Amino acid sequence: DVMGRIYVAQEGINAQISVPISNFEAFKAVMDSFHWLKGIRLNLAVEEDFKSFYKLKIKVRPKILADGLNDETFNPADTGTHIDAVTFNELTDRDHH
Repeated sequence: DVMGRIYVAQEGINAQISVPISNFEAFKAVMDSFHWLKGIRLNLAVEEDFKSFYKLKIKVRPKILADGLNDETFNPADTGTHIDAVTFNELTDRDHH
């Protein structure tokens, strides 16, 4: 009774699925049985009509996000430097002439 859509690509997995609440703990146990999924963040929402999805689709895609970028040098793991709110405000308040 798992319904939804799952996209698998080199950069990761994006999934939106519906699991009956009576099977949720069993579902989570299966997820945790894979070391690379153990403790994965699950966002939970409760549906009243139980019709979020009508079937389960799993697709392998070249990219999760169809952004049209084909730059092989792009690395989504190469992120910027985290700054706090005070530093951000100081940077945006600078006079940029």
